[in-house]
Amino acid sequence: AATKFSHLTPDGLIDIVSGGRMGAGANNIIDLVAAKMIQRSSLSMIVIDGTKPENIPDALIRGKFDGTVVSDDKKQLLPL
Repeated sequence: AATKFSHLTPDGLIDIVSGGRMGAGANNIIDLVAAKMIQRSSLSMIVIDGTKPENIPDALIRGKFDGTVVSDDKKQLLPL
């Protein structure tokens, strides 16, 4: 079962992703190359459940989501 995180640093994301399978059919949230790009570029990212599209407007407009923020700091990324 997946472990749920409310916040991860880019380094923490890389630690998680690098421990998983990398080949075709792998079930990672993001691949290692993308995780390293996030780290190197100091980008922030949110991860929400894509099987529930109604979560997207709630996240963007209201700032309410049940997911993970990936960033170097704990600043609030949402609402936009």
